Amino acid sequence: MRLYHFTNGHNLKLICGEKNIKLGKIRSNVLDLIDAVSLTDEFDAIGHGLTNGKVITKKQATALGYFTEVNGQFMSIDCTKYCIAIDIDDTDPKLSRAVDYYKGTNILAALEIAGYFPNDIDLMDSQIAYANKNFANNLWRRKGKTWWYYLDNIQLSPLRNPTVCFNHNGAWHQCSVEEVISNL
Repeated sequence: MRLYHFTNGHNLKLICGEKNIKLGKIRSNVLDLIDAVSLTDEFDAIGHGLTNGKVITKKQATALGYFTEVNGQFMSIDCTKYCIAIDIDDTDPKLSRAVDYYKGTNILAALEIAGYFPNDIDLMDSQIAYANKNFANNLWRRKGKTWWYYLDNIQLSPLRNPTVCFNHNGAWHQCSVEEVISNL
């Protein structure tokens, strides 16, 4: 199955240089995190909780922990611009669907709402109501069914058929991992 891992420019260079997508932190419950690679089966960055390079407050920047500062303004890191497409066997025991992982909890529904507010750490009741209204009116889609977790590093071997995708001026383009490496 073809899965996608969205990332930022800095991490893309590291991933391609090492030919390895390393484990990151994924929410396992309200308090705990697990190590996993976050993936989606949907080639659309919106609604997945990816920070998007927008202006944020100092409080948001501090809470997110990674940001840039330009002329006194804080900006979130844009994790919607680059994507690595890879093939993973859907029977791989290290691959888990988020809907199965969070079964029996309210965490997936909360993450689906938070996915549309990627730069906010603490959502206000008005944001939650706005998200639920957009879900009910089919203006937004719940993305939890598209989320997958891989419980190990992912080597970008030829068997995985890795392709780097990048958004330039609103259009998606593709190149190979080797092309990214040659431009490092």
